[in-house]
Amino acid sequence: MSVRAIEAEVSIKSGVEAECTIGREVIVEVHDDVNLESLTVTANGQYEPSEGVDGFSDVSVSVPERVPVTESLSVTENGTYEPTEGIDGYDRVTVNVPATVPDIEPLTVTANGTYTAEGDGFNPVTVNVEAPKDPNVCEGEFTATETGVLTIDTGYEGDSYPKAIMIYDADGIIKDEAPLAYTISAFMAIKNNGGTPTYSGDTSENQWRHQTLATGGSRAYASSSSSASYVCTQTNPTMGATTSVKMPDSHTLKVYVAESTASSATRFRVGIRYKYQVFY
Repeated sequence: MSVRAIEAEVSIKSGVEAECTIGREVIVEVHDDVNLESLTVTANGQYEPSEGVDGFSDVSVSVPERVPVTESLSVTENGTYEPTEGIDGYDRVTVNVPATVPDIEPLTVTANGTYTAEGDGFNPVTVNVEAPKDPNVCEGEFTATETGVLTIDTGYEGDSYPKAIMIYDADGIIKDEAPLAYTISAFMAIKNNGGTPTYSGDTSENQWRHQTLATGGSRAYASSSSSASYVCTQTNPTMGATTSVKMPDSHTLKVYVAESTASSATRFRVGIRYKYQVFY
């Protein structure tokens, strides 16, 4: 192959001009003339050399750091908040949501039931529901203001008859300072048989047993009892442990009250508050 043919072959395959020297060995010199340009960029992107330019000899990149666009936010109620269009986010958030004040109302009830608050709840709640009463137990209290027979309606409306009575000093059955002599502090009586009372005469149907606690002449407490006290009778009560309480019918209680200590007979005392219970 001639020198010119070799040069042509090299030039075709390499794309550049080539020169060959024929000697004991073939020397090929390729003259590579590369056309380059510099590149300076200030934004991200893809860059290609200009037409007719093989590449870039040097590249200078100076893309400025992006500064996010922010805005401040001030809220006064709960919710979901998003930045305005074109805004990257919030640089400062101020939250001033007022504390929730519960809607509370007072409640006073005098009957059992279910109560629903119109607001958030109740405060305070006052309950004044009377405890259920046993229809076979009538109770109350009395304070006599003068000497004589005191008549009390127990309020009983049933069709049975009294079976037990208890009357006692409401401020204390036994006190540190005992009341005047011959003052009844507690009176307890129970019907001693199951016969229906006739409320007339000293008969077995009207007979009761009783226990009385009262002060003596020295104002010391002492008890007395009787197995034959006729409580269910039309006879009015009189001063004395066995005669001071009478019931002329199923709902009427009579007691004898005195103010002086002229005699030694026990009595309920004027001015003392007594409580009573009648069991039917």
